[in-house]
Amino acid sequence: DGIVKHLHIQPKDLDEYIEQMARVLQCYVKRIQWLLSGSRRLFGVILEASVCILIDTSGSMEPSLEQVTRELTSLIWEQLRKNQTKFNLISFAEDVVAWQECLVEATDEACHDAVQWVSTFRAHGNTSILRALQRAFRLQGVEALYVLTDGKPDTSCVLILQEIEVLRKQQAVTIHTISFNCSDRGANDFLKKLACQTRGRYHRCH
Repeated sequence: DGIVKHLHIQPKDLDEYIEQMARVLQCYVKRIQWLLSGSRRLFGVILEASVCILIDTSGSMEPSLEQVTRELTSLIWEQLRKNQTKFNLISFAEDVVAWQECLVEATDEACHDAVQWVSTFRAHGNTSILRALQRAFRLQGVEALYVLTDGKPDTSCVLILQEIEVLRKQQAVTIHTISFNCSDRGANDFLKKLACQTRGRYHRCH
């Protein structure tokens, strides 16, 4: 409004303000460090009680698949087991393979079995995201899907978004997307739209 106001601050008040700001910044730094540690760096924080993790095992994932399986193993123990999250795993390439037919409790036995299953991943073929999503939507009680991929799907992106809109009318599942080592603008735009359309989070990781 064009009015100039002069503030008079005592040195003691200024020192107190600087000290408070330093404490706030320290909290932010600790929070960022926590978010970038362990499985959270790749998958973020798992917030829901019932989830399915979908992992791209297409041919283009071959250079990164070992790292992804390590991170997924960490996720299973660090978040799913610790928080007793019901879960399932799906790998997708040319074929879509589910670890279990339904969501399971995160017991020690189940987590050991899941880690063993993850260790058998082999990169091959195309990227059948749509069929993987359709399979995941059939899981009774699933609240959210976490989809990790490194490229564009082998199906029209527009078709996938339309199909997901139809599926969500029956079951309002949230989809969080993780772009892993993906520099394709079209692929990243698609993953952003998929997350936004389903009220999920989009995360890009290198």
